[in-house]
Amino acid sequence: MADKSSGHILLIAKQPEAGGWAYKSAVDPRDRGSVVDYIVRHERLTRSAALERLIACLDPRRRDVAEAVSYRDYLQNKPELLRASEARHAAALGSARRP
Repeated sequence: MADKSSGHILLIAKQPEAGGWAYKSAVDPRDRGSVVDYIVRHERLTRSAALERLIACLDPRRRDVAEAVSYRDYLQNKPELLRASEARHAAALGSARRP
């Protein structure tokens, strides 16, 4: 994932043992942590404000957080190239799990 405002390239991964998502910078090994950590460090929000933003992203009734509205709009209108990539990724995961 690339952060448009900073140009940073991030590697995002699901962390099942931690119950969430984590990131690490592709160029700075010290810049890593949870997605909330990223928002706190790079968006300069408090931890509670970062959590509130993530919660708003998951609740379609929330129209009061601009970033959440933009996020959900993007999910609804993803570029076809991204949709195709997601489908290929899901298929690869599914075939890797079959015995």
